[in-house]
Amino acid sequence: MVVGLGEQTPATRARELLDELCERTRATFGIELVGAQGAVVPDVRGIPGSRRDAFAVLEVLESDGRGSCTASYDEVQSRVALDELLRSVAGAEHLGRGPVPALVGSPSKQDLALVATVRAYLEAGGDVGRAAGVLGVHRNTVRYRVSRFEAITGLDLDDPTSRLVAQLQLSAPHGTLSPGGST
Repeated sequence: MVVGLGEQTPATRARELLDELCERTRATFGIELVGAQGAVVPDVRGIPGSRRDAFAVLEVLESDGRGSCTASYDEVQSRVALDELLRSVAGAEHLGRGPVPALVGSPSKQDLALVATVRAYLEAGGDVGRAAGVLGVHRNTVRYRVSRFEAITGLDLDDPTSRLVAQLQLSAPHGTLSPGGST
């Protein structure tokens, strides 16, 4: 749906309309809609790009299970960029091998706990307390698992490059970074 906002209406009004449509549809018909707002554009020439943005937002909503039926491009832009980056490097030989992908693919409960902990730690920007809260474990458990992860992988998560590569490897759907992996 394309909504003409006019010059006097703020861009947030489009999001309000989308939220309202989803809520009324749920309340009236019992149907769960998912709505995505692309970039607000100044004229019709920008509609195709805004439409692409909206589809990218829908992909994020579908994969995240965010609990929200709507999102705008601005709200999930970093996730859209990450998904695009991961698609572009799918099957990259060097990203798909090494100790991090091996841990991600391990059936061991201990390895899976390490992966979940380091993923939460990185997503929390290295904040041990926040990661512990998300995982429901003690801060010392997070510290221990992060140091164990570093010992097993040989990575130093204080190094920005190692941290970035580890986060990419941990963010990719299982198998997509391995040679021959699918997106």
